[in-house]
Formats: sequence, C-alpha cells, structure tokens
Amino acid sequence: MSVGQTLFITASTILASLGLVHGVLLARDLSTPRFFTPTDERVRAGMAAARLRLAPQTSIWLAWQGFNVSHSLGLVGLGLVGIVLGTIRVSLGSWKGPVDGFFILVAAVYFVLALRFWFRTPAIGTGLAAACFVGAFLLD
Repeated sequence: MSVGQTLFITASTILASLGLVHGVLLARDLSTPRFFTPTDERVRAGMAAARLRLAPQTSIWLAWQGFNVSHSLGLVGLGLVGIVLGTIRVSLGSWKGPVDGFFILVAAVYFVLALRFWFRTPAIGTGLAAACFVGAFLLD
C-alpha cells in the first residue's frame, strides 16, 4: 500500500469516525438531551415549542435533531465511500484526480465550517482529514 493510499484511507476513517461519534452522542440525546442541546433548558423548550415557518408541522427542536442525524449519516457515508475508494485508489486511473479533488474540497469545507460554527474537535479532525487528502494527492 502506498503512502498516498494510506493517507487517503486515514482521512476517510477520520471523517467516518467523527460522524460515528456524533451519531452515538446524538442517539443518546434523542431520549435525554445532554450534548447537542442548549445549556439553558428554557431555550430547548422554546425550540420544541417553536414551529418552523417552512414546515409548520415540525418544531425547531425536531428540525435540529433531524439535521444532526443527517449530518452524522452523511459523514459516516462519505468516510466509508472514501475508505472503499482508498483501497482501490491505484486502479482509479483518470478518475483519481477528480476523486482526490472532491474529497479535498469536502474536507476543506467541513474544516472551514468547523472553524466558523462548531468547536475544537471537529476542527482538528476535519483539518487533519483535509491535510491527509492533500498529502495523498501530492504523493500519488
């Protein structure tokens, strides 16, 4: 296995792991909110009572939980696809460049989002993943 292939699989594993941890914490939150909930219970209660203008049949709280579930699934899925592509990377031929570019772009966007909107752990993880994808591109 080449260094580039190892870096690509490592980066993909980081993304899948971030999504998995996010999903596990969120699954716990669905019954007893502790992690992805406001520190002020009144705010969470307000979110649960407030309707979403776009879809009044749901609350801001349910939309928030749904976003977090889909975010987690997206990261896990992206990471798993990356792991599979990483294992066959040498046989991608002319597709290797576009695949690398896609994964670099997505990891970089997640890194910028983490810096702007989230917290330290996702910023470190997505930054490392982006760096590994760039390294894989440069070394293979």
